[in-house]
Amino acid sequence: ELSTDLQEKWTDYSRAPITWMGVIDRAEVPELHRSAHLYFSGELHPACPNAVIEALACGLPVAAFDTGSLPQIVTRDSGRVVPYGADSWNLEFPDIPAMAKAVVEIYEDQTRFRKAARQRAEDKADCDLGVQFQGESPACRYSYRPGPILTPAR
Repeated sequence: ELSTDLQEKWTDYSRAPITWMGVIDRAEVPELHRSAHLYFSGELHPACPNAVIEALACGLPVAAFDTGSLPQIVTRDSGRVVPYGADSWNLEFPDIPAMAKAVVEIYEDQTRFRKAARQRAEDKADCDLGVQFQGESPACRYSYRPGPILTPAR
C-alpha cells in the first residue's frame, strides 16, 4: 500500500484523476480489465509481461513503449507500441506526446481495438488451460496457469 502522502503527491503531480485501488484480489482483475479503456504497460525491457498477456486475454488493448518483448506481443490493432524516443537504458524521458496520441487512437476506436486484443490472445494463447504464449520472444515460451483470469468472458 502507498502512503496517503505519496498518493496525494502523485495525484497532484499527474494532474489527472487517479483512483488508488490498493491491493486487488486476483479474482477481481478480469472485471477491472473489462471496465478499463486500455492497459498501459510502463515496463521497460520486459521479457514476457504476464499483465500484458492477461489484458489482451480480457479484450483490453495495450499501450506500451517499444522495449523488450512488447513489440512482439502487442501487434497490429491489439494496441499500440510506440517508439520510446530516447535512451530507455539510461532512463531518459520517453516520448509522451507519441504515447498520448496512441492512447487517444485506442480510446476513439474501442470496438476495433478490443476485438483485436482478444483475437491476439486467442491466436497466441491457450486461454482455457492458461497461457502457452506463442510469441516471437523466447522468454514467452513457457506455461503460465493463473486460473480463471484468462478464461474468456462468455
